[in-house]
Amino acid sequence: GNLTPKQIEFAQTILGAGTDLLALINDVLDLSKIEAGKIELALQPVAFPSLVEDLFVTVRPLADEHRSTLSLHGDHKATIVTDPRRVRQIMLNLLSNAIKFGSGQPIEVHCAARPDGGVVVAVRDHGPGIRPADLPRIFDEFVQLPNANPAVQGTGLGLPISQRLARLLGGELLVESTPGDGSTFRLRLPSRRVVVQRQHRARHHAVAHDRRAGRHH
Repeated sequence: GNLTPKQIEFAQTILGAGTDLLALINDVLDLSKIEAGKIELALQPVAFPSLVEDLFVTVRPLADEHRSTLSLHGDHKATIVTDPRRVRQIMLNLLSNAIKFGSGQPIEVHCAARPDGGVVVAVRDHGPGIRPADLPRIFDEFVQLPNANPAVQGTGLGLPISQRLARLLGGELLVESTPGDGSTFRLRLPSRRVVVQRQHRARHHAVAHDRRAGRHH
C-alpha cells in the first residue's frame, strides 16, 4: 500500500543517512589512497576557464537551492597539463562549500594565468567567514567549525582531501578569510605536473643496498 507521510519522512531520513555514510566512506578511502601514495594521475591538457564553466552547470541546482548566484571573472585563457578528474574534485568541493556556507550571497570565481604558465583559481564567498583561531585547523581531518551551519555539515574531509590533491598535482590550496566578510580559497596549479618515478627509484636503491650488503657477507 501507499506510505503514510510519517513513513515517507522516516524513509527520507534513512536515505539521507545512508548517503552521508557513503560520502564519508568514499572520502576516507580517498584520503587513505592519497596518504599511501596510491592515487594514479591521468595527465592531459586542461583548459581554463572552460573547466570552471562546466562545473558551474554541475553545481547550479545546489546554488539555486541556496539562492546563490555564480559569476566567473578573468578573460585570460590558459591550458595546463594536469589530471582533470582531480582538479574537478577540488573545485567541486570549493564551489559546494562556498554555496552551502555562503549564506545565499553571491559567489565569485576568478581565473588567471600565472607568469610561469600555471593557473590560479580563486573561489570567493560572502558568508560568515572563518575565525582567525580556526584557520590553522581548516585543512585538518574531521574538523567541523563551530560557526558552521549544522544543517549543512559535511564529512570534515573535503578540504583535507582537496589540499592533498592540490599538492599531489604540484600545486597548493590556500585560504584567506575575514569574519563577517566571507572567505577566499585559492588553488594554484603549475603549467605541467611532473611525474616522479618514486617506485622505480625506490627499487633501484633497494637493489643497490642489497648489493652493498652482499659484499659484507
